[in-house]
Amino acid sequence: MPFGLPWSEAFISQIEDKEIRDEYVADKVKTRIALAIRALREQPGRDWSQAQLGEKMNKPQSVVSRLENPDYGKESLRSEEHTSELQSPCNLVCRL
Repeated sequence: MPFGLPWSEAFISQIEDKEIRDEYVADKVKTRIALAIRALREQPGRDWSQAQLGEKMNKPQSVVSRLENPDYGKESLRSEEHTSELQSPCNLVCRL
């Protein structure tokens, strides 16, 4: 691997495949959204529990837990429905 490249040649050749690249990007987006939700919820001065955020979203705590778990298999980018409800209580901004 040449100096300065963060990825191996094997990784680069793998992501040349569109399907693998799309899965990789979707996984990164899902992880970033999950981490952003938790970070915003736990900000000093806010420090909400999952239940408190769920209440502000009119959703049960279990929805917040799933949104914060990037390994939960059933949530997908359809979570836009839930993340849009976060915009008001959390000032969440998603940059894709």
